[in-house]
Amino acid sequence: MTPLDWDKFTTLPGSPRDNFELLCRGAVTHAYARYGKFIALAQQPGVEFHLDIDQPDCPLGQPGRCFGWQTKWWDIPSGRAIGVGRRSDVEDSLRKTEKHFPGISDFVLWTRHPLTAGDQTWFYGLSTTMKLHLATEARSPACRRCRFAA
Repeated sequence: MTPLDWDKFTTLPGSPRDNFELLCRGAVTHAYARYGKFIALAQQPGVEFHLDIDQPDCPLGQPGRCFGWQTKWWDIPSGRAIGVGRRSDVEDSLRKTEKHFPGISDFVLWTRHPLTAGDQTWFYGLSTTMKLHLATEARSPACRRCRFAA
């Protein structure tokens, strides 16, 4: 797969952060919205959008699963650790999701670059009842070759 040219992406009208969220939401909507109730609200706390699966044969999982996506456009180069502030931001999103959307079973953090090994260990070690997933340009939940379902 040809990698995305993030330099060209940043020249689009609007903020890269908002455009990244729109790109991710569009990919998820296109691939999965037909399998359930897709919800994206303005200023939604925790996750930017979520999908409550109510149709069988969804590549993400069976009815009853609910995936929530948190997108993060961080202006840091690939291979650099996200740092304490960004980690706190992710944890804040996770806790808000638990509080405002207790039905979400799967929390997906979608970033434009893969997290470092240390950041991945930290992320998967977060205490939550939700199943945690990472998504990037290279392995997104909208990619038919990738399955998050357990």
